[in-house]
Amino acid sequence: MTEITTNEAGQRLDRYLRKRFGGLSLGEIYKLIRTGRVKVNGKKAKEDYRLQVGDELLVPEMQADRPQEAFINLVANLDIVYEDNNILVVNKPAGLLVHPDKTEMKHTLINQVLAYLYRKGEYDPKDQSTFTPALCHRLDRNTSGLVIIAKTYPALQEVTELIRNKRVRKFYLCLVKGNLPKPGTIDLKLAKDADKNQVRVASSGQSALTRYCPIVKLNDYTLLEVEIVTGRTHQIRVHLAAIGHPLVGDLKYGKRADTECFKREYGLNRQFLHAYKLVLDTKGTSIEYLDGKSFEGPLPEELNNTLIKLEKTKS
Repeated sequence: MTEITTNEAGQRLDRYLRKRFGGLSLGEIYKLIRTGRVKVNGKKAKEDYRLQVGDELLVPEMQADRPQEAFINLVANLDIVYEDNNILVVNKPAGLLVHPDKTEMKHTLINQVLAYLYRKGEYDPKDQSTFTPALCHRLDRNTSGLVIIAKTYPALQEVTELIRNKRVRKFYLCLVKGNLPKPGTIDLKLAKDADKNQVRVASSGQSALTRYCPIVKLNDYTLLEVEIVTGRTHQIRVHLAAIGHPLVGDLKYGKRADTECFKREYGLNRQFLHAYKLVLDTKGTSIEYLDGKSFEGPLPEELNNTLIKLEKTKS
């Protein structure tokens, strides 16, 4: 018998069971529910039943499939900007995947977070609680910057809903080719080609809005502060390339010749894009104590050194 706590409440029954018994197929989960082998407060329940605090859940005697090996011995090398009982804000380095994929299963941001919380005693994969701390949003592998992680299920619900409703403002610093003397807004729809992992401007795509403001002109480059109003894949990179000002170091959407030239002259081996600031509007939520809170992560050393080199050679 398992009693549902605030950490599990709000989840659909089928999704709760899928997490708890990861080795079972969805069909097998539905069969357990349909045949009454899973009971909530002594009664059969439907798969879409939303678990509530205090519910007593009776499930068959099966070993919960909780993966451990990916993080259990991992060294957590986190740059923590903020932490409380509900959330963790970290400054992710470039080159680190946020989630495992076919190229890397172990050394990811989420696994480092789990390793950190495991050693603190705040997460135990063997515990009956099925919530695993989760990222509330993502950054590309080669983009550095701030990421919010939810330590509880209610916090995950709150923060993802805030992001969905554009109540988490996301600001980036990026260096682009050419001169952008005035602030501007880019309103171009984007469509994703999943097979190529590439995004393009398309009238049939999803709406995407990007605001930018120049900070300083350095030779034939401009350092921008960018705010994404929507959060589409590769949005900043595609939007700025579409108006003729691709990100420095962006091999996918910029010109390879420009990228190679910049690399030779200034030694930068990555795209110049850093998620440096998050501003939260949490009024009317369970995390209202964070209302108006601003988190900032300084530019990584390699990006800062690039600006210093550009400043020294400024014409």
